[in-house]
Amino acid sequence: MENIINEKTIIAKKYKIISKLGEGKFGLVFKAINIESNEIVAIKTEELKTPYKLLKNETKILKYLYDQGSRCIPMIYWYGIYLDKTCLVFSCFSFSLHDYIESKEKIDIKLISNIMKSCIEVLESIHKHYVLHRDIKPQNFMYRDGEIYLIDFGLATFYIDENGKHIENKKDHNEIIGSTRYASYNIHCGDTYSRRDDMISLGYMYLWMVLEYLPWDINIEIQIPDSNGNGNTTYLENHLLHRKNVFKKKKKSWESIDKILIEKNMKNTNIYRYLDYCYRLDFECSPIHELLENIF
Repeated sequence: MENIINEKTIIAKKYKIISKLGEGKFGLVFKAINIESNEIVAIKTEELKTPYKLLKNETKILKYLYDQGSRCIPMIYWYGIYLDKTCLVFSCFSFSLHDYIESKEKIDIKLISNIMKSCIEVLESIHKHYVLHRDIKPQNFMYRDGEIYLIDFGLATFYIDENGKHIENKKDHNEIIGSTRYASYNIHCGDTYSRRDDMISLGYMYLWMVLEYLPWDINIEIQIPDSNGNGNTTYLENHLLHRKNVFKKKKKSWESIDKILIEKNMKNTNIYRYLDYCYRLDFECSPIHELLENIF
């Protein structure tokens, strides 16, 4: 019989479940209260049998960043096993950037620029410690007390190896890590993830905040032939050759982005300069975060 976590559950002898906050690909997220301090926390759960071990990776990355002085990330309170699940207890935030933008009928462009500045600062704070997030999207930026925090580091990794050298661009990837909606053009091309891709994904976030949609959101019904030309091959949704990802790759090319921004009268705007800069970055190049902040 499956072990169920509900409102009666107390994890680590002091974190009492209040309600379910959400559901991820490999587990659930709960709102809970520390019965000793009355502090509200969040708890992520993951099945012990899952082969991906995202919570273990997230815990390792968050502890490392916190030890390095990063404070725009969740604080870890407890990590361990409860019944048949791995659990991570961490800071609970008010609401996400996605929810904040969605709640507004109209959003001021100056506010969006200020949000971008804050998000660039957050990315700089992890990049300077050799960490890539690899799943930048509005749902992963959180608000609390007027500050912006970055969450969900399950897919995060280091861009340097054990010898301190930048990882190589293997250019042989056939799956997209993280959100296919916000994955950068380079990732659609099969490149290894690097700092430029976190920055480009942030640029796509800006487009979504301004346009209220992304140019590649169209629901297409086309089929991409397989390598033998037989057609009708079914690819997983994160595969580069999935029909929607082939479409997104085309729409995310600089030629397409350039055309879209010109059509929207955004040629001489901050986001045009931002994306133009980020698209020109080489694989190992370190983005000048201060320069990008000043664009806004």
